[in-house]
Amino acid sequence: MSDVDVDPNTSGSREAKTKELREYDKALKKEGFRLALSNPCFELWYLLHFTYTTAHFQDYEAIKTQQLDKANRLPGYEKTKNYWSVLDDKANTAIANAKELKKHHEDLRQFNPLDVSCNPYTNVWELVEELIKP
Repeated sequence: MSDVDVDPNTSGSREAKTKELREYDKALKKEGFRLALSNPCFELWYLLHFTYTTAHFQDYEAIKTQQLDKANRLPGYEKTKNYWSVLDDKANTAIANAKELKKHHEDLRQFNPLDVSCNPYTNVWELVEELIKP
């Protein structure tokens, strides 16, 4: 599992992170694994349990403060807290929203999940679908 987490204030960080993601993906594939990716961070996956969005998010803090930390979502969100009981019954919504997000990038002909510009994006839904398969 990997967050993209790029510092927009550091020169060359976007290119360096894209290169790092591609190398990491290649190494995982060599070992028979697939990369579960969230851009800009894993909290995007949580957000998709509540709403569909194509809004670009600069970082974790943007998703947390602008989206997750709302009364009807995950108020008082803490990164280390277990939210399974809150999110479990919304998994199908998150999967549908994540698939729609992928389609959005494909329709724009901008689908390259290993490029930091593919924001927002997550393929965590693929892992979850495998885990909940009967």
